Amino acid sequence: MHRKIIFFLLLLLTSTAPVLADWPDSCYVPAVRDSTYRVLVHPGMKTYFLHLVAGEFCFKLFVLRGNDFDTVQVINDFAEGLRRKDNEFAKELEVVDVNFDGYADLKIYSGESANGMNTGYRFYVFQPDSGSFRFDEHLTEVLGCNPIIDTKEKIITTGGSNGCVGMCYSNDTYKFIRGKLTLIEEEKQEWTDDNSGRYVRTLEKLQNGIMKVVKKVTGTLEEIDRQWNKK
Repeated sequence: MHRKIIFFLLLLLTSTAPVLADWPDSCYVPAVRDSTYRVLVHPGMKTYFLHLVAGEFCFKLFVLRGNDFDTVQVINDFAEGLRRKDNEFAKELEVVDVNFDGYADLKIYSGESANGMNTGYRFYVFQPDSGSFRFDEHLTEVLGCNPIIDTKEKIITTGGSNGCVGMCYSNDTYKFIRGKLTLIEEEKQEWTDDNSGRYVRTLEKLQNGIMKVVKKVTGTLEEIDRQWNKK
């Protein structure tokens, strides 16, 4: 059996698409990012170009199609502008098949949590009928925090720190089952209720359609780490 492997290309170009300078908002002056990316959305379709124009506080994405650079849409509803990390811009744009339907989608940076430990993203899902990208509120709400998309295993892990000075967290793993985004595994760590300085770490997995606790350890962080990987 031959396995069909699809690669999505996000290639930074220097001077392929025409310069689009029609942005009235003062936040784009001066522009700190003016980049064009060539994207393979799906084999057999025309090449797409994503022209990102960014200022310090906001940015705009022009979606163009074909060598004539026909404008398909303009996306400018981002929650945040670019942010610097260690003197480099955060990775604000990624092309990835988030719903595993064979078409490339957009994952766009949308800001960080107050504690700086979680990074948010918005998802725009490709629509084959219109040839455009549609903002998906549900995927953004469920998967938008620190998402890790495994296109080989077709699972998505998301979650992050939610308190306890970074020691409390929740990591959720999702899979599309019969077309529905479904939680299949959740690992979380929380304070205990007795104010003893101890934690409780729990692992739940989907079994026969129901999330069930398969592991639970209570203690100090050192005690939990020692016990957690024991069979």
